[in-house]
Formats: sequence, structure tokens, C-alpha cells
Amino acid sequence: MLRIRGVFFSWGKAFSLENIDFAVDRGSLTSLIGPNGSGKSTVLRIAAGLSKPQKGSVSLLNRELDKIGPGEKSKLVSYLPQFSERDLPFTVEQTVLAGRFPWLGRLGFAGDEEISYVKEIMKEFGLSDIADRSFCTLSGGERQRTLLASSLAQSSVFLALDEPTSSLDISHQAEIYRKLRKHAATGTTILMASHNISLASIYSDEIIILKEGKMEAKGHPAEIIDEKIVRQVFGEELSLVFQNGVPLIFPRPE
Repeated sequence: MLRIRGVFFSWGKAFSLENIDFAVDRGSLTSLIGPNGSGKSTVLRIAAGLSKPQKGSVSLLNRELDKIGPGEKSKLVSYLPQFSERDLPFTVEQTVLAGRFPWLGRLGFAGDEEISYVKEIMKEFGLSDIADRSFCTLSGGERQRTLLASSLAQSSVFLALDEPTSSLDISHQAEIYRKLRKHAATGTTILMASHNISLASIYSDEIIILKEGKMEAKGHPAEIIDEKIVRQVFGEELSLVFQNGVPLIFPRPE
């Protein structure tokens, strides 16, 4: 589905990705985890075709991503950045409907079928009751759910999501992971950055661990999450315990 081969990308002396190499299967959910500044957002931008690597290649559906035209790419790839525009002059429904733009044709007109589809997405994300509210009046969590619903409304085969649960409480975070897991089961391929190792381990098919622009590990969560990798990547002051098979990370008491 998605194949990243030997990617090198540099922002100058301050930061670089080195030898990023992995594949993501169709209909899977893969989480990128790692400390701040480890390269998660840059990997997502490269995977979505928004940044071009200096070395290496990115292919989607066995086609080089940089050779797919913008119109077709907008139907294949949906990207949700970590920090989005905060003063969109639209209602919630209009914001979600904007995700359907690649499919609306030259006139950009949304018919009954498109409106019905958008309403179903809003219902799924608990947005129906605030459909007519201005995006500007929403809380951080409501904005995050609205933008995520808009990304899913795009009906792309590949979603690149940069910390889509960052503004949500733990209950809504778990809910979003469950919804993404459901969409992956229907064939949508999802690559997402996350700081919640516990939820990522529960719902991800695979986890990719990054540190300082390099891949430290990749595989099924149960196979790669252990005390050694946690301390190696996140710091010696952290401890790891497992509760019902779920990894929990916390600071070691002084």
C-alpha cells in the first residue's frame, strides 16, 4: 500500500531524517511514536507527499507518490496536521463537507447524497448537535473531532494523521482510536503520530518508534514495547509496567 524506501530528509544542521524505511499494509493502522522532535510530523508530511525527501522514495499503491497529479492525489491521500487553522469562517457541517471537495466535480456542488454522507460522518463523531455552530466557537476537542471528521469525509485510501487526539480527554481519545480502528477494518490505511503509547499499543497493527530522526524499532506492539526500548527512547527516568497486557509508562519515583 504505502512504501517508504531509504528516505533522508534534512532541515539543515538542526534536524534530519536518516534511512527511514518501512511499509504500511492496506487496511492497517500504524502509529508513529517517539519524543518531541523525533521526526514523526516530518515522516507524516513525506508520506502524504507534502515534503519531498532529498534521498529515497515514497510510493502509494505501487505508484511513485510525486508522480501522481494533485487532483488524483487529493482523492487518495488525506492529511491532518498537528496544528490546524483555528479561525475557519465556517460552520461545523461546512467544515466537514469541505473534506468532500475532491469528489464534488468542477462546480463544487454538494447534492443530497453528499450531504447525507457528511451527516453520517458528523453523527459518528458526535457532531450532529453542533452542526450549525461556527467553527470559531468550538472547544479544542470539538475542533479536533470536526477536523478529523472532515479528513475521513474525504474518503481517501490513505490517511496521515498528526496527533489527532491531542486536544481530547482520555475517554474521547479512546473513542477516536476505536473509530479509526473501525475505518481501517473497512480498508482505509492509517498512519498516525501519537504520544499515547498505551492506546497506540491496543489499537495499532504496528508501531514505529522514532528517536532523533532515526527508526529505533518497528513491529507489533507486543513484540517491541519493553523496558529497554522505553528507557532508550524516552529516558532513563521512566519505568514500564504492563496491566492486562497494556504498557503503562510513568516517571520513576526519586
